[in-house]
Amino acid sequence: MDSFQITEKEYIWTRQIISSKGNSKFKIDYWGDKNSSNITSKDGLPSIVTLTNIDDEEQILIYDGALHGYNAVFWEEFPEEINNREQKQRYVHNGQSEFEVIILTRYSPHIKEEFDEDMERDGFVTNNRGQKLGKEAFSNGFDSIEIYGIGTDGKRIEILAEETA
Repeated sequence: MDSFQITEKEYIWTRQIISSKGNSKFKIDYWGDKNSSNITSKDGLPSIVTLTNIDDEEQILIYDGALHGYNAVFWEEFPEEINNREQKQRYVHNGQSEFEVIILTRYSPHIKEEFDEDMERDGFVTNNRGQKLGKEAFSNGFDSIEIYGIGTDGKRIEILAEETA
């Protein structure tokens, strides 16, 4: 697999997704638009990407732009239409519909430092909607996300690349 570019001024987290039963092959479903191979937002609303284990149909929500990323967790307010993003499409690229999936997230050290300082005060961080968030909020917050699929031909394709801060 190609290496990912990392700068000194960011943290990076990369993982291959494995199902609870140890399977690494998934069907990908999404809500949004698809340009070439990339999934993007649709009608001003953030995209959703879910995986379905090809062995037992276990479903995994891998990304929802209304729940994940710094904007969604801390700053963004979404319109009521956000709840109408239910009907997903199957992701197919060059005739392939089963993929191994790699997820990569990046986040800035200064945001983590600010988050840690706020958490030390009372164990919570308050977002702009007045919601008190615990440590799990930082796991859902990041500057950007990239999702890659490795098809049956062994080639890596970019499925989603999005700035979230």
